[in-house]
Amino acid sequence: MMKQLSPRELAMVLVAAIFVVATVIYLAMIAPYFATMERLDSKIASRQQQLQQAKELQQDYRTIQGQIKSLQRRQASAGDFALFAYVESQVTRIAGRENLTSMRPMPAVSHNDITEEAVEIKLENVSLGQMLQLLQSFNSAPVPLQVKAMQLKVRFDNAQQLDSSLRISAYTKG
Repeated sequence: MMKQLSPRELAMVLVAAIFVVATVIYLAMIAPYFATMERLDSKIASRQQQLQQAKELQQDYRTIQGQIKSLQRRQASAGDFALFAYVESQVTRIAGRENLTSMRPMPAVSHNDITEEAVEIKLENVSLGQMLQLLQSFNSAPVPLQVKAMQLKVRFDNAQQLDSSLRISAYTKG
């Protein structure tokens, strides 16, 4: 049958056959190869991103572990810490006893093996600077303290003075 074709027809059949073979090779081998490579490249990028996130989490974990150890050392070195007495001494030293309108211990609450002790205080006629000093003194306490709630109100008779309410918590293990 091929012998009956003219050279021109033979060339066209040969070109068509080459085109069909090239198309089949492309569709059967090259296109799937590139699609697989693209999919694998995206998986590599995804895994690299996950690895980076894992490294960041590992660093955060180490930082938190260090903070926990520091807090535990701080807690152990504090000995018998009395939250009520500490808060009262700091308020008296910084704001003055005359500005302390009330101080109320809250019932201790246990969360697993952590006990939360809290004190609620109300101050009147204190400056913003005194409030900042008071908060800084709580931050540098012998044990970790946390201000759980704080309300500040500008006084109606003197805009430079504040009335405040704070709830301070201390946490102990045991």
